[in-house]
This record gives sequence, structure tokens and C-alpha cells, in this order.
Amino acid sequence: MSYSHVPHALKADGSSWGWGMGQWCAIGDNARIDRSSPSAVCGNHSFIQMQCGSNMALALKANGEAWSWGYNSYGHLGTGNTVSYSSPVLVIGNHSFIQLCSSECGGAGLKANGEVWAWGYNAYGQVGDQTTSHRSSPKLVVGGHSFVSLGISALDTFYALKADGSAWAWGRGSLGEIGNGNAVNCYTPTAALGNHSFIEIAGGRNMAAALKANG
Repeated sequence: MSYSHVPHALKADGSSWGWGMGQWCAIGDNARIDRSSPSAVCGNHSFIQMQCGSNMALALKANGEAWSWGYNSYGHLGTGNTVSYSSPVLVIGNHSFIQLCSSECGGAGLKANGEVWAWGYNAYGQVGDQTTSHRSSPKLVVGGHSFVSLGISALDTFYALKADGSAWAWGRGSLGEIGNGNAVNCYTPTAALGNHSFIEIAGGRNMAAALKANG
């Protein structure tokens, strides 16, 4: 979880709890009230994974459904509109994901077949559909890639790993966040240089780090 004014915690029973600034609906308790202690996300949902962006949250259910709530000015909740929601709403498209990842103002989901679908703010190409148009519903990341995991995203960059351990990224690259040897934005997945084999990757605000099997 990163870049959020509203941290969330997931319990063993699948309930999600949020606290902090409530102005942008991101707590998910059907109110816009600041909370100084954990408040239950409404709807009796049971989630297995949580991700937070800036004033938004994404959550995954065991059946592969993605749910979201919070601020939605760029369509980053994936609901097909730009309406903000103070309680969980289903990401549209009948998708079934195995992992979710959130950028600052958008989301991405990995499917069992290796496809990644992304949505939300897209000024730097982080949706991965070769455009810079904001997307309010999930779009397939182009290139015919098959990924095995998503990394924690950077500010406006998504990261993913393939089965061979290669690291790929797309979106904002003006500070070298892509790892491909230059400093330009990438509108489709681009491999990091060096023939490395990683087992995990994560992004910071304007950087990334990856872990190899040898530590």
C-alpha cells in the first residue's frame, strides 16, 4: 500500500478497515468523515487482498472480483464512470483477477492466464494500452505478454515479473523508473536491462527495487 491518506487493514475474516482523511470517500464506511481509529468498510464484504492508491482503495475477493471505493476523478476505480464512491463498488467487465496493484490514481489486475488489465489516470501511459487517455474501465495491457506477478507500483508506473524472472514496467519513466536505460515514459511494457532474474519487484515513489533468489 502506498501514497494514501487513508490506510487500510485486512482482517482474517476478510473484513477491511480504514482510517484517516474521509473527505474523498476512501475509508469506505459510507461517510466522508475523518476517522482517528479504524472504521469498518461497509457491505459485509470478504476480501483476500488490499491495495491503496491516493484517496482510493482496491480489494480482491476469492472469486476474482475486484472492488474499489474512494475518489474517482480519472476513472481510477474502474467503474466505467468518474463518480466517487464511499462504499465498495464492483470493477466492471466480469473480470477475474488473481492479484491487484494500485498506482497513485489507477489500478491493475493480473489474470490467471498472465494478462494484465489496467485502468485510471493515464497521462504517462501507465494503463499500457499505447495511449495517454484516462480509462474508467479495465483495458488490456498490450503486447501479448504473460506475467506471473505484479509488483507494488511506483507513483505512476506499474511493474510486473515474467516466469523467467525478467522485470517489466510501463508508465512514467522520466526519472528512469522503467529501468530500460533511459528516462522516457513507456506506453507498453518494457523490459529492464541486464538479463536479471528476479523473484519480487516493488516500486517506490520514483524508483523500483527487485529481489533475486540469492538475496
